[in-house]
Amino acid sequence: MELSYRNGGSIDEEKNEKSDEVDLAHPWNAHVPPKIKHFGWRVLQRAIPVRHNLKKRRMCDEDICLMCGDAAETIEHTLIFCEAAKACWNLSPLRLQFQADNLHSFSSWCTNMGGILKEKLWWNIFWCILWGIWLKRYAWCFEKKEVQVEEVIRRAVSIVGEYEKNEAIGLGGIVRDNVGDVLLSTCHKLMGCYDVDIAEAMAARHFLGVAFEAGLNKLTHESDNLKLIQHLNSRKSDNSYFGLIVNDILHLAGACQFIAYSHIGRKGNSAAHTLARISKNYVEMRVWLEEAPTDVNTAIAFDLAVA
Repeated sequence: MELSYRNGGSIDEEKNEKSDEVDLAHPWNAHVPPKIKHFGWRVLQRAIPVRHNLKKRRMCDEDICLMCGDAAETIEHTLIFCEAAKACWNLSPLRLQFQADNLHSFSSWCTNMGGILKEKLWWNIFWCILWGIWLKRYAWCFEKKEVQVEEVIRRAVSIVGEYEKNEAIGLGGIVRDNVGDVLLSTCHKLMGCYDVDIAEAMAARHFLGVAFEAGLNKLTHESDNLKLIQHLNSRKSDNSYFGLIVNDILHLAGACQFIAYSHIGRKGNSAAHTLARISKNYVEMRVWLEEAPTDVNTAIAFDLAVA
């Protein structure tokens, strides 16, 4: 039997409204601690004390990178191309892989990427990882300590989450059979500040994982987020945070016996969004089998009426 499931994300859309007028690639516009903003600004101004800069000022004799010993310690090498930095970017949630041929300077790369990537969260994580790579370099050069890549990433993500700890989104989803009976419903509160599209994608990823754990593997995924459905149907993804979540969903979907993706109107997705909104009433993720919370029953009936 094929089942249909719907998911939704609930956020403060006014706070998460996208604006093309804001240069998200500039650290002053990032939602990160002031010291990280200031560091990012200094990187763009090429004003951090890497050994290449110090040698030009006759403050040191050699400019070889002390971490790898393979190249001059320029800003681009230290923060991007050094093997220690590459590992941080590759294993981070951003999964960045820089190409030397396309990167003439760090500031030009940020300018180019700023025209492509408009996700606040992506850039928040980016600046925090950049800061972590610099601290990793400092610990090695001046304290003779090796900070593990996993620790750099954990700290970066923790900084972003802690700085936005007063923000939260709700994730919700519901599975119904072909006659409309509820087989599973779930909601989960996730701390952080996310754009609308990312919230919807995170809701889909969360709910697909819950459905698998319940033994459901023949599904039609219905969402009122057209961008998400288009990306899933075309198997289209990119290096944006949204694209990485889409990749996760497609990977999970590979274990399904059958899965299809369908766009529905927001009026037909009331139950999922109601579940997302009531997630704030629960400390942990909640799952209901063959039922839904009483607060959602009216929304379920409305969805069936407009289907």
